Order: sequence, then structure tokens, then C-alpha cells
Amino acid sequence: MVHLLDIRVLKFSFVILMLGLRTNATAANFDPSTFINATNNLISELGAFVGLAADLRAYEGAKPFSSDIGIDFGTSVSAVTVPAKVASALSEIGIQNVPRYIPIPKVNIQKSLPGNLMIGSEFIPTIKVRGYRLEAYGFNLQWTAIDRPRLPPIAIRAQYNYADLVLANAATYGADLVVSHSILFVHMFAGAGYRYVNANVANPTSTLPLNSNVSFDTSIDAGHFFAGTSLVAGFARITAEADFTTRNVNSYGTKLSFFF
Repeated sequence: MVHLLDIRVLKFSFVILMLGLRTNATAANFDPSTFINATNNLISELGAFVGLAADLRAYEGAKPFSSDIGIDFGTSVSAVTVPAKVASALSEIGIQNVPRYIPIPKVNIQKSLPGNLMIGSEFIPTIKVRGYRLEAYGFNLQWTAIDRPRLPPIAIRAQYNYADLVLANAATYGADLVVSHSILFVHMFAGAGYRYVNANVANPTSTLPLNSNVSFDTSIDAGHFFAGTSLVAGFARITAEADFTTRNVNSYGTKLSFFF
């Protein structure tokens, strides 16, 4: 039964992925035409956007949901805002009509372990949509440091994510502090953390920046704050989460999952 349910969730995720990315691909052509006016600041904005937009989002509080098997499996969809600086950077390289939000669906798996530990993964398998290559995968490790009666649980989370989204590939490293609170079947959580991004912006055009000092490799960091709520019914739950970064790459997402 678990195996069949997993397959259905995967199929649901891929259908959403294809529909969402095809809709946005028709609204904007993501093929750059020129990098003549590119600057290091422009490269930084593009690299930061890919690294933060496709970052791993665990959709988890300080304590994982699970039964004896200890697995939570589902699919998530995040609507990521495109900051004005990123839209301006894209226009400089010939990309117009950029949508205000870009959907990024992923498959999400979490596994609880002894010692108040949890490991997880969130990913998009390598696919092509309208000629664009898309790939993302990430891993996280969480430890519930405080789990005592009459006190809200508090956890520390470390994570790594890699994304290759048309214009750039980026490796994102992060650490978060998470706190939770539950009332009956409603589970709330919030947290804050730090992100460090190493990115490389692709240049498929025959043009080079007029400024020879421009590098297509960039590194940035950002802080972020997130909050969410899960509603639980039986072995199913739906989670909504909002995530805000100091670089205005914000996301609003939801995850449907089943825990066993």
C-alpha cells in the first residue's frame, strides 16, 4: 500500500511540475541574447536567485511526524517571487516578460532516526521542459535539541542543496534554528537561519562582457525567516509555509504528505 501511494504522489508531483513550468516558459523566454552589459552585480543577482529560489525547504517543525516506520513522503510546490533587481538583471541580458512568481515543485522525503535525529531530501529529477534543463536536489539533517514536557521543542537543522535551473547552477549551504508548538491536530513552527550560495552563471551566447573583470562565478550569503502550519488527519497532512530572505527571494509554498 505504501509503495502504490508513493508512486501516485510522484506522478502528481511531475504533472504539477510540467504544467507549472510550461505555463511560465510561455510567458518568458529564458534564453539570454547578450552578456555585453553584464556586471559582477548582475551575475551576483542571478546566482543568488537560483541558489535561494531552488533551495531545500523541509516543511518541518522541530519534531518530525512519523509512526514506527518513521517516514514522511510527499510533494511540495513553492511560488517564488522574482525580485525587481533580478528582473532588471534578466532584462540586461535580453530576457523580458519575466513572471512575478515562478513555481518550483519538488518531491520531499523525511526519515526520523533514534536520538531525536531526522534526515531528509527534496529534489527535482533531471528533466527538460521546452528545451530547458532543470535539476535540483538537497539533503538535510535535523536534531531536536530540546524536547521536554511543557516546553516547545527546539531543533537545529543543517542542509545542502544543488540546483541547475536554465541560467545558472548553484550550491547552497544552510543552517536553521526551528521551534514548534502544537494544539490538537494543528502544528505550528517558525525559524530563522543563514544561507551561503556558490553559483556559476551560464553564458550560452557568443557575447562577452565589455568589462573584462566580470566573473561568471559568484558567492553570496543571506539570512532568512520562515513560518508554517501543518494540519494533520490520520496519516496525511498538509503544510503551508512562507519563507522570507534578506535578498527578497521569498517563497510561499505547500506540501501534501503521508507519514508512516
